[in-house]
Amino acid sequence: MPAGQCAQLRKLGVCLRACRGLFCAEIGLGPDVLYMIHPASRLEVILHSRADGRSAVKSAAYTARTTFRDARVGRRFSSGRKGGLLSHELINWTGNAEELWNAAERSERRKNARVIRELRPSLPRELPLPEQVRLVRGFCLWLRDEYGVAVQADIHAPRFLCPEEEKRHSAGKLELTREDYEQRLFDPSKTNLNFHAHILMTTRKVDRIAGDFGEKTRVLDDRTSGPGEIKRIRGEWEKRTNAALRKIGSPARVDLRSYAEMAKTGNAPQGLARQDHVGPRRSARSRRRLQESGSDDTVAGVRRHAVQEHNSTLWHSWLQLRALERQRDDLEAERIARERGCPQENGQR
Repeated sequence: MPAGQCAQLRKLGVCLRACRGLFCAEIGLGPDVLYMIHPASRLEVILHSRADGRSAVKSAAYTARTTFRDARVGRRFSSGRKGGLLSHELINWTGNAEELWNAAERSERRKNARVIRELRPSLPRELPLPEQVRLVRGFCLWLRDEYGVAVQADIHAPRFLCPEEEKRHSAGKLELTREDYEQRLFDPSKTNLNFHAHILMTTRKVDRIAGDFGEKTRVLDDRTSGPGEIKRIRGEWEKRTNAALRKIGSPARVDLRSYAEMAKTGNAPQGLARQDHVGPRRSARSRRRLQESGSDDTVAGVRRHAVQEHNSTLWHSWLQLRALERQRDDLEAERIARERGCPQENGQR
């Protein structure tokens, strides 16, 4: 793509963010009201099963951007040429990641066994990279202490807005110094700021010293206790993320509650529709169609646009109503103050 088109895409991203702030000012709301649901308010939970043709070793190699050999299937899986890995570490395991996941595969006998439980949390763009690493590490230590599992944690970089830049970035060929690279990652005119982590947990308890795999973490799989435990995990991530944001003095906060739960407490309008996660393949297809025809006319793109329009209309009406209610309350307070002969609390003291 020509450099001029790349610049236009970056400019469009900045303009869209600016428009949100103008809308808030127009109806008398604070500049961050539209971010009541922070973009990083997301933590997916995915189970990798052999029944789906999954390999724990392959998944670990992909998130770690490296090459591992799966001894069970006798294949080598390579992702070493991909870029975008910002951090990689293991918790509750003394060897390397290849040894960990081969051992995890050996511990399972069933052909439909679940070997990996993956958590995919988004990371707030407000947190500097060292704070993101510290947040993920602390959370993984909590997972170890709570469930006795071994964990691999990898932080991935956001996607560049310019397709050509992203192509080089994905191939690990974006030739920049580490300092310049990190600076560009946090630039809203260069990337989509979608920092995220891949946290791979064993589905069995692990003895860190002996390297032995013990019993399954049934509390997470059980139909009765599982949903509650997943909710507790999400709550812990939300608590730790917001604590990290407070630590650096940021007013931003994440909220992992469902739309329905938020609406019950008056923090969101009723009727918001959940937007499905489209995954990397459909996202790539959407970007390709957008580049070719100027619009995303894929099935996933049309559906996503419809949900966004629906939610945008609800948010717009709800925010306007809140602004009017606030103005009404202020006028009522002024009227009561005049009737009582009290000075108005409008800054004239």
